[in-house]
Amino acid sequence: MVVLVTSGDGQQWVVKQVPGSRPSMLTAEAEGLQALGASATVAVPLVHYVGGGSLIMEALGTTPEDSPAFWQRLGEDIAALQASTRTERHGWPHDNWLGGLPQCNTWDADGYRFFAEHRVQRFLEEPKVRQTLSAADVKAVERACPT
Repeated sequence: MVVLVTSGDGQQWVVKQVPGSRPSMLTAEAEGLQALGASATVAVPLVHYVGGGSLIMEALGTTPEDSPAFWQRLGEDIAALQASTRTERHGWPHDNWLGGLPQCNTWDADGYRFFAEHRVQRFLEEPKVRQTLSAADVKAVERACPT
């Protein structure tokens, strides 16, 4: 559940609660937001509080997502983020989550292999992915991500 909370003086916060989530899930999300914010390349909400099954962060406002300018800016921001994170190894100090799914972040010197194994191929076994992709789609992904 995600709700927008507005105080009497007009300040707004986004409160996220995930009933039944693992204790580390929202903590990992807050850590990821803080790391993205430290890159100074993309707009991310400032985390005010994480704990007790809640994540409270600033509300950034809304942007019309159907405008060409929005998509142009998003592409530029993602490119800037990628350029700012060039490292000799890829991963994260610990595993975390992609929504409710565990996300492996084992360090790897090969960024292509890391992305292929841990961000693409890993999800091919998920039931919802299996229901959505045809056998030909799965083969195409496997061809695009040889390891």
